[in-house]
Amino acid sequence: MTCKEFKEILDSYFCDELLVETNHKFFSHLEQCTHCRVEMRAHREIRKRIKAVVLKSPQLQIDPQFERQLRSRLKETALSKPFWRRFSQPSGYLMPALAASVLVLLIGIGLFAFRGTALNVLIADSMFTNRTFLSTIADLTFKAVGDHKDCALEKLQIWESLSSTNYPDKAKFEQVVLRPIRNGMAGDIKLLHAHKCAFEGKEFTHVVLKYNAEIVSVFFDDSNSVPLLVESDSIVSESRAGMQVARFADRQGDLVLVVSDLSEAENLAIARALSDSDNSKRKS
Repeated sequence: MTCKEFKEILDSYFCDELLVETNHKFFSHLEQCTHCRVEMRAHREIRKRIKAVVLKSPQLQIDPQFERQLRSRLKETALSKPFWRRFSQPSGYLMPALAASVLVLLIGIGLFAFRGTALNVLIADSMFTNRTFLSTIADLTFKAVGDHKDCALEKLQIWESLSSTNYPDKAKFEQVVLRPIRNGMAGDIKLLHAHKCAFEGKEFTHVVLKYNAEIVSVFFDDSNSVPLLVESDSIVSESRAGMQVARFADRQGDLVLVVSDLSEAENLAIARALSDSDNSKRKS
């Protein structure tokens, strides 16, 4: 099973729609592929949050007045004589009782059908949002890795030559990016440059750092192009195209990506230092 095939059946797995044989292939691939394990964890978390939103949706909440009437009717029925004894009563009492029971049943069926239809619509919309979210995240991650290679690494000599010069917002990035990492990690960390950067049509705020002898890119997506469904302190780490990528949402909801060829633990530590900092958002 390839990663593409895995992603195509991921929703079917969560809906218990896979055959036994497909399940075996699914888990066999999962054991061998770190990237798909990360994808699955993110997918599960998104579905969990979508489910919570759906269940709290106003369309699925029972009408309070109907609920009170139904509870009262059920209570009266429970406290009344057993149903079989009602046949011994005059027919004038039997028909209203049967009519009331049928009415309650029909109302209940109608409400159940309405809630079921609303739930199906919301779930369909949620699954579409889920796929859109994952696709956008994957695209941004791919472009961040490409920008790291194309800009930070390919133009490294330029950024090193500019590291000692002053330029707009340099002090700001020293405060909100460089300082939190220095406070949270051991080692020599240096700001080489910070600028607006574009890769394949996507614009980032790109901060180029040097950690010991390795180059690290911190990308900020200022466009709010991702409908983030994760908490601001949740960090996802994965390997992409030979690079380590850690991403999280800052306190303003913007996506932040840390890209490098450091070890996963070191790259994640840099992201965590930024995420934990009160200054994880650049002040404008």
